[in-house]
Amino acid sequence: MEGSATHRGRSGRVTFTGSAAYTKTDGFSVPSDADLPFSQASGSEMRTNTDSRVTNLFANGTYDFNRSRVGVSILHVDAEKGIAPESHLDPAASRVRFWRYPEWRNTMVIVNGEGVSGGGTGWKGAAWVNAFSQEIESYQSALFQTIDERQQDNDFTVGTRLILSQTLGTGLAKFSFNGLTSTHKQRDVELDASGNPDPSQTFPRLEFQQHIFSFGAEYGFNPSVPLTVTIGASFDAMVTPKTGDKPDRDASTNYTATIGAMYDAGDAWFVRGAVGRKTRFPTMRELFGEALNRFQLNPNLDIESSVLTEIAVGFRGETFSGEIIPFGTFTSGTIDQETVLLAGETRPRRQRINLEGSRVLGVELVGTAAASEEITVEGHLTLMDVHVQQTASSDPDKLTEKPAALGRVSVSYFGEQGTGFTVESVYTGRAYSLNDNNQFVPLESSLTFNVRVSQRIDLAPRWVELFVRADNVTNEVVLPQLGLPAPGRTVSGGVKVGL
Repeated sequence: MEGSATHRGRSGRVTFTGSAAYTKTDGFSVPSDADLPFSQASGSEMRTNTDSRVTNLFANGTYDFNRSRVGVSILHVDAEKGIAPESHLDPAASRVRFWRYPEWRNTMVIVNGEGVSGGGTGWKGAAWVNAFSQEIESYQSALFQTIDERQQDNDFTVGTRLILSQTLGTGLAKFSFNGLTSTHKQRDVELDASGNPDPSQTFPRLEFQQHIFSFGAEYGFNPSVPLTVTIGASFDAMVTPKTGDKPDRDASTNYTATIGAMYDAGDAWFVRGAVGRKTRFPTMRELFGEALNRFQLNPNLDIESSVLTEIAVGFRGETFSGEIIPFGTFTSGTIDQETVLLAGETRPRRQRINLEGSRVLGVELVGTAAASEEITVEGHLTLMDVHVQQTASSDPDKLTEKPAALGRVSVSYFGEQGTGFTVESVYTGRAYSLNDNNQFVPLESSLTFNVRVSQRIDLAPRWVELFVRADNVTNEVVLPQLGLPAPGRTVSGGVKVGL
């Protein structure tokens, strides 16, 4: 069941938007050929523990000044949901999760703005506050009757981004600052047979904190009329001043650099290319998250850095536009996972590790065509060849859950009477998932089809849209991860209201 309402308006210099959405499902359907030997009710067409409820509220207001504008946005999400167990694993031999999220809430407030002043100086900035809380309940079995552990999380994040621009000569210089500080508080509670905290133990509330910031500069200029060149670099740093009950970590620093160019022929053809280096710091979840003893922490987990290259050739026409984009990504210290069996334990855990490196070579095809005023065709296809560097034959030779191909094609019709019809196909190529024996198991490719039918009723200036959507109409097995198939055939319906 789905429902949503949106209202947009303007009063003088103020524009505003408000929306609300509600989604509720009793669970995902099970594809007919899914292999789920464990933790799945026999004969049930509904996937175990996949019910959910999500409520979204959003509001935005923007005030336009003469040479600037300032806006405020508020987003609130309230949800509860279950997580499907890994049904390819025997709970007696493997560390299978039986989790529910009885509480999942997120509230974000964003203030953003931009403006210009005399002398070719401009500014653009944003600041945000995010408050997140959740509870994870861990059950003893797939019956989901007895809770044995509970994790209580509270996160508070403050961030800012500021860009100053200045015309210099024939080009534009930009100077940027990005800052983020996030605090995570967590309490893990073990429960007795009656579902109450074990009185023989104490459960401290641990606090973790991470600061990430960067200073950057960029300069774009036009050596000739059709050619634009951009050069940029930044200094990046991460500090973790609070690490709960885990060992302290040293500060990490790195840099980002990029150079790009675009040649626009002016007759609908254009060519662009870029080479850049970027850094990815491990998240607090990767550094400190044990997920109720599911993960074994790696105190030596380090940053990963990548060199990214791409060249695009594109065409923009009245009825067709498209791009062909060959690309390559070369990564050092790739963050991935392995399984480990600790001494004295019989069920393996996951551990995040740094691989020696990896590279991904590929090509992306993107296109949009207007077959008529009422029919639009859109599509994209990404093909990738993945290679992992090895220093020993026992090192991983694949990246987990990295498909060799991703594609989507959709045909949409929207008639003058408000009738809409969309058919889309989604293709996912072969990928590999890691099992408990540290072996990569192939995840077969899949092709699914989705259909959406809608009828919009104009009640000027308002409108109402009724819709029915069927996803995965052929009930195909799609495996994003081993033992966790995506939903089978799913039919949903709802109403959207524009106020």
